[in-house]
Amino acid sequence: VRLRLAGLLSTLYLVPGLVLAWVIMQWSMHHRQQYQCYQDERLKHFSELVMNIRTIKALMWERHWLDRIRKAREGELNANQAYTISVGLMVANMHTMTWLMALGGLFCCTAMQGGIEARHLWVVFQIMASLQSCVSLIASGLRKAVNLPNSVARLNCFLKQPEKPRDVVRSPTQRPDAPIV
Repeated sequence: VRLRLAGLLSTLYLVPGLVLAWVIMQWSMHHRQQYQCYQDERLKHFSELVMNIRTIKALMWERHWLDRIRKAREGELNANQAYTISVGLMVANMHTMTWLMALGGLFCCTAMQGGIEARHLWVVFQIMASLQSCVSLIASGLRKAVNLPNSVARLNCFLKQPEKPRDVVRSPTQRPDAPIV
């Protein structure tokens, strides 16, 4: 199949399609970061609740802590849903991009050259199927690229935390008759 003006016109969707994929990826990164912030907040509240359960129960603050944890969980779920939708949009855009290019090329060939032979049509669709498999790998890589910066930031925060002293919590084998606090 010779690349003529019709074939060149069919690739015009490539540039806006890639720009759209980049914008959606940025949107996905934002929502993934929000999800992890809400998750960190919820886990922080939950660990504080567990560590201070006696005080919280004594002062009857259970409702207050439950509301804090519930609010963080709702934010976490909303951010996760927005992230899932944005990843779905990115994958749909990448999948559609190759087939719109193929159909655009066939339409331009038909409109400009009066038709296309069936064997050329088969070659075009084989090329598009190969391109589709590469685009699937790109979409998978973009999803990993969205998750990586947030994961690295969380690891850095974890590694910056000081080590817990070993003598704070005693081993239960030191005095078996003493209650474990």
